[in-house]
Amino acid sequence: MAAQRQALSEQNKALEAQRKAGAEVKKAEDAQKAALADLHAQEKSYKDACDALEAKAKDEKLPSMKRSMAATELAGMKAKDPLPLNKAKITQQAAVKRVEAERKRADEATHKCMEKTKEVEEQTKKVAEQTRLCEEQTVKVEADQKATEAKVGEAQAALEELKKKGGVAHGQIWWMERSVIEAQKYLPQSKQTKK
Repeated sequence: MAAQRQALSEQNKALEAQRKAGAEVKKAEDAQKAALADLHAQEKSYKDACDALEAKAKDEKLPSMKRSMAATELAGMKAKDPLPLNKAKITQQAAVKRVEAERKRADEATHKCMEKTKEVEEQTKKVAEQTRLCEEQTVKVEADQKATEAKVGEAQAALEELKKKGGVAHGQIWWMERSVIEAQKYLPQSKQTKK
């Protein structure tokens, strides 16, 4: 029973660790989603700026000076990756690694929890088996006790009959009384008649 209680305690600790790991995974996934949203926003902003400059560069209604400035800005933007976009990509990669690490920890906690659950189930089976064996032994002991009580009763009746007959028994009566006393030692105190 003590081993089962210990196993249940360990299982509860493992469940708590699993809950914490799950919360960390959720937190990391939220961070990853935020980083991904930021990355998409930065990419959209960059693409929109490029599209706007390209549209200006190709717009025949604008003066050639504005078109050439837009073409130069567009070439500059395409030649160099903007810093916010780089930062967003790095943040996204880091978030992915954090989520993978947290997921791994959560999986390990789940595995430990499952092991503890198996241990508790095994302990429960052992306790049930021991309880069954104890009940069988109790039934056997009670049956033996009843048989002993019956034999003691028979021996006492035979002893009383021999005492009534009288005559010389040459120690047989003493021996029978001694046997009855010895047999009663193994009975519960409430059932003993001779001390």
